[in-house]
Amino acid sequence: MKAPEDRSVPHSISCKPLQWLRMHELAEQAGKPVSRFVVDRVLKRDGSADEKQGHALALDEAQQREMQGAAVRAETALSELLGPAGGSTPGLAAMVAMLFEARLDEMARAGRLDEMQSLLAPVTGPERAAAIAQRAAERIRRGG
Repeated sequence: MKAPEDRSVPHSISCKPLQWLRMHELAEQAGKPVSRFVVDRVLKRDGSADEKQGHALALDEAQQREMQGAAVRAETALSELLGPAGGSTPGLAAMVAMLFEARLDEMARAGRLDEMQSLLAPVTGPERAAAIAQRAAERIRRGG
């Protein structure tokens, strides 16, 4: 007779019907009863939780550190582009605004205000598109 600590005790788990069917399929493929399959998948042989569940990590520790460093460098560079704190260089948002305004002015100089409005209307709405086109036309008239 087994000692009490060596005896298996029944427990229940909750899962969706499709999950239950999938567990049965996987257990059958492994040649084990569902309960043994679940316990083996969740616990290592020594009884501790299996962090990796038998799967290798995609990156080793050095690669993970390298990727983290690259992410930090990218974040720093992007932060500087978006607008450095107290910096004299315009941030990315200001640069995009300047390019956008230059393109609007180019269209206004070419007399393409109707085309400008039709391009802007789906994004800004018709009233705002008309106002933006009007401001661009005024800048050109003033010599902008």
